[in-house]
Amino acid sequence: MSNGRLIILCGLPGAGKTTLAKQVELRYLSAPPEVLYERVQRRGLESPPIQWEDLLRWAELIELPDDEEMALYDPPENEG
Repeated sequence: MSNGRLIILCGLPGAGKTTLAKQVELRYLSAPPEVLYERVQRRGLESPPIQWEDLLRWAELIELPDDEEMALYDPPENEG
């Protein structure tokens, strides 16, 4: 909890846990696959390492949040 806000870094609805929060924001930050792959390679923490082909496949599978889904969450508060 930060400044009266609960920040969920990772979680899925219906995953078996209930979270109560005063405000829930959904923030999606995009980056091209090349940038993501470079970051993953530089970090070097995954075991087994993430392969370029895997990242491209995941990029095709992800469903980006649309306006309808974003409307289910509170609007982001201004930061600082």
